[in-house]
Amino acid sequence: MITPIAEIEFSIYLNPIDTIDEDFADEEELLAILPRPDLIDGLYELCVDNLDNIQNIEQRTKALFIAALDRFKVAFEEIYLKKISIFIDYYQNLDEDEPVKFELVRTNPAKGEYAFNLNQKVLKRYLSDYPKEKAANWESNFWEVAIVQILDFKAHLTVLELKHSDVPQNNVIYYMLKFRSAGIANLIPFLEGAYKEYESFEVALNEFSNDCIVVQNMLLAFRYTDEETRNKVYQWSYFEHLGPWLVLYAFRNLLCALDEITFEEFEEKIILGKYDDQSKFELLAIFLLQLDNNEFLAALDGILEN
Repeated sequence: MITPIAEIEFSIYLNPIDTIDEDFADEEELLAILPRPDLIDGLYELCVDNLDNIQNIEQRTKALFIAALDRFKVAFEEIYLKKISIFIDYYQNLDEDEPVKFELVRTNPAKGEYAFNLNQKVLKRYLSDYPKEKAANWESNFWEVAIVQILDFKAHLTVLELKHSDVPQNNVIYYMLKFRSAGIANLIPFLEGAYKEYESFEVALNEFSNDCIVVQNMLLAFRYTDEETRNKVYQWSYFEHLGPWLVLYAFRNLLCALDEITFEEFEEKIILGKYDDQSKFELLAIFLLQLDNNEFLAALDGILEN
């Protein structure tokens, strides 16, 4: 990593406090003038009325991010990180399907600056009595996902641009590429036992094929799409669950050749969790460096043709 973790600047905000007036001197006075909507399930009272809660959330968020970054630091040898900004939202849901997402307006890779939004789903977990061990695993996973998105930023940005297009064909491409970005981002948790709802490649590929046909038919029925239509359609699939299966399948021949094993042995190795830590990060590096969007789309076309 070009910048030691200890030298990275972290800024944690509880939205929308920072968006009202960043130069406001008195935090308690600022909190007093914020709106108190009735639709945020008591989050205002739990967070904004309690400065201790705000500080605890900020400290916990920073600690979890640093822990995840430390684990992935071997993959950051060529990445410049100067500042990480994290905005924790109590006022809006943002995207309920993505606990963590890029804040693109405040992200500038050339300057080493990356910003993320956490939605209410995360905040509610922070403030609930959710079992600590489960909470720690869940939170670590989504921060590791966010960190992989930094490594895969260029391809991830292409996917985001397609998401908001009103051209149905672009929406279909977004839908398919979302499996690549989610698959790579969730590869390490997947290899460690998460998202194993599907018992084999065959089951996962059949699920993808069936879902993809439905999504294509729904989207291509429109001349143009609106945001509401697109969001409804995108909810058809569990990208983080199917994505790792699909990226591994796309590179199955290379990965089998590297280990000098058959496809059946490769599948068994995945199902039984036989990859050690070094192998997991080597796999991640292969996908980040070699599995571009076009190659992944070609692999998915092959799945659909079969």
